[in-house]
Amino acid sequence: MTELHNEAATKKDGTREPKTIVSALLDLGAAWAAHGLNAGKFSLENSARALEKTAKTLEVLAREFESKAEGKGESKIERTSGHKKGEAA
Repeated sequence: MTELHNEAATKKDGTREPKTIVSALLDLGAAWAAHGLNAGKFSLENSARALEKTAKTLEVLAREFESKAEGKGESKIERTSGHKKGEAA
């Protein structure tokens, strides 16, 4: 790690110099930046998973519409609703 991340800097004569307030603030800022970047990464990964699920759902719907347009019997939507074409809901 860099000198900023140590509790104290070592002088040439081997003694330890206390950390300055500026160094402490830099360390704190770096810690918050790292935390924010990790939180952003987590959010983007969750969004990607949600978008993937949405894309799969849209693909299923597109296939259903295609099969309806081709006249291949009742669709998955009709099977789950319990109603056939032309029946009242």
